[in-house]
Amino acid sequence: MSENESDTNCSTPEKTKRRRGESSKTYSHKKHNFRDEWLTHDIYRNWLLPVHNNKLLAKCKLCITEMTAELSVIKKHSLTKKHLNSVNSIGRQQNSISTFINNTDQFKLAEQTKKAEILLSSFISEHNLPFNISDHLVKTCKAAYPDSKICSNISLARTKSTALVSNVIGLYSFEQITNILQKTLFSVIIDESTDVGCVKTMCICVKYFDSASDSFETKFFKLIQLFEDIKSADKGATGQKIFDEVIKAFTDSEIPLDNIIGFASDGCNTMFGASNSVTSRLKECLPGVYIQKCICHSLHLCASAACKALPRTCEDLARDIYNYFKSSCKRVSQFKQFQDFCNVSPHKILRPAQTRWLSLSMVVNRIVEQWPALKLFFSSHWLDDKLKASENIFHALNDPSVFIYFKFLEWVLPKFVNLNKLFQSDKPVI
Repeated sequence: MSENESDTNCSTPEKTKRRRGESSKTYSHKKHNFRDEWLTHDIYRNWLLPVHNNKLLAKCKLCITEMTAELSVIKKHSLTKKHLNSVNSIGRQQNSISTFINNTDQFKLAEQTKKAEILLSSFISEHNLPFNISDHLVKTCKAAYPDSKICSNISLARTKSTALVSNVIGLYSFEQITNILQKTLFSVIIDESTDVGCVKTMCICVKYFDSASDSFETKFFKLIQLFEDIKSADKGATGQKIFDEVIKAFTDSEIPLDNIIGFASDGCNTMFGASNSVTSRLKECLPGVYIQKCICHSLHLCASAACKALPRTCEDLARDIYNYFKSSCKRVSQFKQFQDFCNVSPHKILRPAQTRWLSLSMVVNRIVEQWPALKLFFSSHWLDDKLKASENIFHALNDPSVFIYFKFLEWVLPKFVNLNKLFQSDKPVI
């Protein structure tokens, strides 16, 4: 064996020399390109990015650090303290964002639920329904819309709906109208309650020009109880009492009295008396205020005064016919046979009002319509009934002059009614 061969066999391996740093040869490291498949791994996809225009580098978007696009280098970076701290901070931030989003959604749902409850309470109040209906209305809505989160969150019973109308809707509306009247000229319209209740109230409405809607608006302002104690009840609803209550209603709301430019009500002496009434005191307190009687009420008074010239039999006949049928289903059923025989519509007999002659227009029209059937019915029943009212109805129906008066009323009363409707129009009719 030659000397060269023995030296070759006994020399240190080149790999060992490189590890010891004794190798005299230079080796170039093989570079790798960034692989897109790394972005699909759960470990790397949340923070690893390729470097634009350089496929040999990778980037950590959390640490904002670039590195060689080698898997070993990327793994080492993922274990560094800096990277781990960045991952933990991002996790906490994501949790806080998700919590914020959840809280925002809950806040929106709560606001939408409040809006729904207010709308339901407004519906009950607007249509003059009892507050007890809210207990059943909410249950019906939840049964009809089981997939609605808003509907399922609604909690609206009688007590809450009453509080919403009184303390939320009513208070907001009153504040809104008060703010408008404090800087707007307006007219006052008042009327007292005429029901049979034990509580005497007075309603105050205002009419003004709304610049926002560019139209005249008539709004409810306040409902006042006139007799709150024994002393006020002893004084009665005098002109002085009503005047004081009207003035107090506006001064308590800090509304300037100089903004009142008009006043309207019915034409009774308490309101429009010459010397001791509401209007006489308004003229002293507010010189130049325009006073207007209720035209509709005046038309009623004109019709009532004119009808006094007619025989009492006409009004008595209308009331007697209604009273005869109102409480007897048997009589109504028997009368229907005569309606079918006379070929007239099976309409009910209407009830005449106690105080308004214009309301008798529909009553008169109905009696004239049913006159043939009524005449036949009472012709066959007045002897069997043995009632004074039935006998009076029979004789009135067979009196030609009474029928002529009813035909006259059928012609003239609609003219007053149509004129009344003309003055109640919400739109200009000039």
